This record gives sequence, structure tokens and C-alpha cells, in this order.
Amino acid sequence: METIWLACCACEAYPQIQREVAARSPQAKIMRVDGAASLATVVLAFAQAETEVGVAVAASGVRVLEALEALPRDTPVCQVIALCPETDAALAARLFQAGATEVIAGARALPDDSEEEERAETERVAGAPARPRACDEEALGAPYGDMRMASPPEEAVAEAVPRALAGAGSFADDLDEPERTGVAEAVVAEVMPRRGRATRCEDVPSTEESAPAAPLVTLISGRGGCGKTTLAGAMALRASARGLRCALIDLDLMFGNLYALLGVEEPRDAAPLAAAVSLGALTEGELVRASMRVGPGLTLWGPVQAPEQAELMGPVVDELIPLLRREADLIIVDTSVSWTDAVAAAVAACDRCLVVGDDRVGATAAAERAIDLAARIGVSRTKMVSVFNRCSSREGAEDAAARFEFTTALGMKARIDEGGSDLPGLAAVGRLDRVLAQPGAFQASVCALTDTLLGELGCVGAADDAPAAPAEPRVRIRLPWKRGGGWEP
Repeated sequence: METIWLACCACEAYPQIQREVAARSPQAKIMRVDGAASLATVVLAFAQAETEVGVAVAASGVRVLEALEALPRDTPVCQVIALCPETDAALAARLFQAGATEVIAGARALPDDSEEEERAETERVAGAPARPRACDEEALGAPYGDMRMASPPEEAVAEAVPRALAGAGSFADDLDEPERTGVAEAVVAEVMPRRGRATRCEDVPSTEESAPAAPLVTLISGRGGCGKTTLAGAMALRASARGLRCALIDLDLMFGNLYALLGVEEPRDAAPLAAAVSLGALTEGELVRASMRVGPGLTLWGPVQAPEQAELMGPVVDELIPLLRREADLIIVDTSVSWTDAVAAAVAACDRCLVVGDDRVGATAAAERAIDLAARIGVSRTKMVSVFNRCSSREGAEDAAARFEFTTALGMKARIDEGGSDLPGLAAVGRLDRVLAQPGAFQASVCALTDTLLGELGCVGAADDAPAAPAEPRVRIRLPWKRGGGWEP
């Protein structure tokens, strides 16, 4: 029986997967699946039907790793091909550890229709015969320039990589389906749409149930003073400037000062939320009374006025985060060095965990311990991002940054440049927004990190130079995204 290949990819990468599969199994049938969770379910279904299955995943390195880690370990898959636009030796080793039998790195995206039409017209005018379109399956040639690794280096996979079951992400809309029978047919019918009936965003009714959950980004560090709070505030300002409704939570509950950096003149105590939770669920009035409006689209919660009440906030975070996932577009959480129940709950629920450090003595070792703690409470290393703060051109700074990135050994990395002499002064008087309004290395690096995370997490805000599209009507708690103050008496 011919092998059935499962392709987990975006539409533009599908022709490349077709070429790779055809080079290995010319008569194989290809089925395109919708995300990592669906891929794992369909692989298990075909295994139960005793069907030989191959898997090809094409996406960013982290998305490919999440998809491979979601595959059932006890299910035999004949071949697993990972296609990544960019990778390095560390990521390749982790892909092999996750089950890849071949890694193809450096493959460029295929030209789109407009590029093909322009090239064909140029060749027609020049008298050259027109070449076939890139999407013509019979005319697909060899893949664009890439680098292939067919077997993992033994020394690269000595250390085990934590296993995580990734959430379903939308990689494709339709299917190239083979004939299906038995158990596989029933499961595939449940987890994937029929061919030609792809769901579009505009076709989905705007209801509370259909609204996507806001992703959660937490910032952690092993020691204080590394600039984590400043970075959290700056990222929140950038997200709101892009038209997103950003909920910012300060979980440095005892002595946090995020409200001061953002210019909130009348901070609100978050402790009353604990009493409300102990009596039942949070209500709109209680949630709004504890909130602080920083600016259009940016609202802040925390810390508590009496530091001894910080230990009571764990149940509050358990209820607050799911509620804000429904009401906001993005949640950013600043944490304390000492982990309370509230911090642990937020980190465990995060979609991205930024591990922040700098070049001070002990910062790297402390960050490494923070990574281990996050991993022990269930955060996959594929969700963690190594962020080296206060990067500069002074002597030794590059070595310190490289040492931090090497020691933390995370697949995703970022560097935040120093803000210069103006940053401490403006932050001290609550004008962090002015720092982001001034072009510079700090502003550029914060915007680059935030925009990258927003793209990976699927957050799409209004363009900076275009008005936001009118929102579809839906029931919302009236949080103070656009009006002044947290509570109007």
C-alpha cells in the first residue's frame, strides 16, 4: 500500500512539499491538515487503521518544532520531513530530537502569482518561451536553494528536549485528499473541513464564542534590575499603538511600580479583587474599579497597596486571565523575582515567556534557574524567548550577550539596545511613551521584538498610518480601553 503523506503547511509552501514528497514516493497521496493538533490526531487515526504515514511540516522553526513535538511518540511514522526557512545547529538538533528524519533549511518561498505573471510578460516581450507557473504540479522542478541534513549529529542530540503538546494553529485551508476508509475516515472528517469549504474570517459570525482568545506574554528574570518592567511597559505601549487592546498586569504585587513608569497618577489597589473572588466570580464593576487606563487601548491592573496581601492574589489571576483573554487582544504580564502563586499561574498559562537578562554578574545563571523553574511548571522551551537587555557597543557587551544566549540555549532570541541617558529620566516621571516616540536603538529593538511576537501569536492591529477598522458588535465587559480613569463615580 502506498504511503499517505500528511502536509502541515501554509498555502505558499504546499508546492514545495509536493516536490519533496514526489522525490521520495512518486505515487504517494498527500493530505493537507489544519495545524499541529489536527496533525497529531490524524497520524494517530491512520496508525489505528494500520496505514503507513509520512509527515512533512513547513513553517518557521519554532512552529515546526511544536508540530513535531505534538506527534504521538508510540505511533510509527515512516518519514518526517521538517522544512524551515531559517535554522541553526541547535534548532536542527531539537528537530531531530523531536522525531524529524530530515531537515531542509534555507528554502526560499516560491514566487507568488503576481511575480510569475510579471516574469512571464517580460519573457514574452523578450521572445523567450514562457516557463510554467510555480503552482503547476507537473511543472514543478527542483526546490529553490536549500541546505539539507538527513540524519542528526550524535553530539547534537545528547540532551533531551522537553516535550510539549502544541495548540492547533491554522496552517492551511483546504485539502488534497486521498481515499479514506475505516477509522481514519471518521477522524479526518471530524478534525478537518471538506475540500472547497474553507472557513474565512469574514464568514464567522462575530460572537463571544467565536472570538479568538487573546495570547498571553509573560516576562520573567532570575534577578531584579534587569529592565524587565521597563520592557513590559514599552511592549504594551507598542502593541496599543498598533491598534490592539492590550491588558497589562503587574504581578510584582508587593513593590511593583509599572503604573509609575506609565504615568498613572492615581494607582488602583488590586487587593479588592481577592475579596470578590472569595465571594464568587469577578463582576464588571469590581474589575473596572481595580483598573487603570494608561492610554487608548491600554489598561493596567496591579499591584496591591498592602504588600502582605500579595499572597492572596493567586485565585484572582486564575480568574482574571481567562476573562481578559476574551475581552482583550493581547495580555502582557510583568512578574516579580520571587514567584508567588499568582506569578506561577500566569507563567504556566503563557503563550510566550520572555526570559530577560543583562550583562551583570550572576544574571545569566539566575536566568538559567528561572528557565528551569518555568519548565518544571509546564512551560515548553519552544514558548520561551531569550531577551538580552541593555545591549550596547561598549567593550565586552557582545561577548556578554553571546554568553547569555548560549547559556540559556533557547531557540528564539532577541536583544534590546540601551535607551541612552534619556530613558531613566523619562521613565522616572512616567513618560515612557516619549521614549518610544523618539527614533533610536532602544525604540527600534523594542518595536522589532513586539512586532515579531505579535506576528507569531496572530495578533493583527490597525496600521500605524491607517484608521482602525470598525469593530463588529459583540457583547463585552465595558473595560476602560478608551475612557479616562478606572472607575467613574
